[in-house]
Amino acid sequence: MDRISCLVPWCKRTGKRLPDDDDKAEIICVKHFHLAEKRLRRLFTLNRRRLHALPVVEENWPAAQRLYAREQRLWAKIKAQAIERGAGFK
Repeated sequence: MDRISCLVPWCKRTGKRLPDDDDKAEIICVKHFHLAEKRLRRLFTLNRRRLHALPVVEENWPAAQRLYAREQRLWAKIKAQAIERGAGFK
């Protein structure tokens, strides 16, 4: 099984690749994840919990799509902050 490298340049930390991960899987190590704003981290975690708590039925599909889109936006913001702050730009 492969390992996935942290997205922050020059970070040598890795995470375990899960069986259902594709080649585009991304991780941010704990050290760099905590460099992002606390508010964003909390929103991301709350959103992820809500998404995974939804029962898989057809009437939940619009809500699941909204939560997934929000998760992607939050992840992009967290990723940008972690990379900037990890590299020492901010």
